[in-house]
Amino acid sequence: MSVNQSAEAGPLALAGRLRGGAPVFAFWSVVPSPQMAEAIVRSGYGAVVLDAQHGLYDFAAIEQAVPAIATFGGSAIVRLPLGAIALGARALDVGAAAIIVPMVNTAEEARAVVAALKYPPVGGRSFGPLRGMAFSGLDRTSYVHRANHLTPVFVMIESETALRNLDQIAAVDGIDGLFVGPNDLAVSLTRGHATDPAHPLVTQAVEKVRLQCVRHGRIAGIYANTPELARDYVARGYALIAMGNEIAFASAGAAAALERAGG
Repeated sequence: MSVNQSAEAGPLALAGRLRGGAPVFAFWSVVPSPQMAEAIVRSGYGAVVLDAQHGLYDFAAIEQAVPAIATFGGSAIVRLPLGAIALGARALDVGAAAIIVPMVNTAEEARAVVAALKYPPVGGRSFGPLRGMAFSGLDRTSYVHRANHLTPVFVMIESETALRNLDQIAAVDGIDGLFVGPNDLAVSLTRGHATDPAHPLVTQAVEKVRLQCVRHGRIAGIYANTPELARDYVARGYALIAMGNEIAFASAGAAAALERAGG
C-alpha cells in the first residue's frame, strides 16, 4: 500500500468519506471505555464521537479510545470542552480524525479555532503528530502538507447568535464543516421554553445551516436525537449524523428486555 493509499484508507479516511457524498453515521460516546468503543464500531458505525464536553472523556481516555476505534476500521471524532481548543491539537496528535468545537458564535471565534487546529499557512498548529502521522501513512513533510485536509474541523452552531453570524462563520478559511447542536438551538431560540430538537424554529435553522454549507463548500454535520430525525437529516443532505449515547441506549435496551421478559 502506498502512503497516499494509506492516508485515504486508514483511520484518517473520514474526511474523504464525508466529502464523498454518502452519509456517515457516528455514535456519540459519553462513557470512556475502549471495549465499548470497539463494540460500537463493530456494530457498523463509521465513526465514534468522544464527548469531552458533557461526556466523561479527558485526554487520557481519548488517547486510549482512538486506537481501539481504529482497530476495527472506525474513525475517532473528538468534541472538545467549552473553551479548551488546545485539547483539539493534542487529540489530532494522537490520531483523532476530526474535531468538533462547541458554541462557536462569531467569525472571530472560528478564526481562533483555525489558528489552533490547522497547520500553516492556514493556522498555527504546533507540530508533534505522534500517532496521527502513523495513522496517515505519510512522512513528516507529506503529513504537514495534507493534515489540514485529512483532519476536518467542525464548529458547532448552537445559538441564536451563531445563526445571526452564520454566513461569516462559514466563510472562515480553514473551517471544514458546521455541526448543528439541535438541543442547545432549541433552548436558545425559544429563550429556554423548549428543548425539542424538532421545534419549527430548530427545523428552520437546520435548513439554514445546510444551505450555508452548500454555499461555502462546507461539510454539514448534526446530532440526531432519534433515528427518525437522523433519516430526515440524511434526506436533507447532511453528511455527518451523530446518534447516541451509551447511557441512553443501555437504558432503552434494558427497559425493553425487562418488558419482553414480563418483569
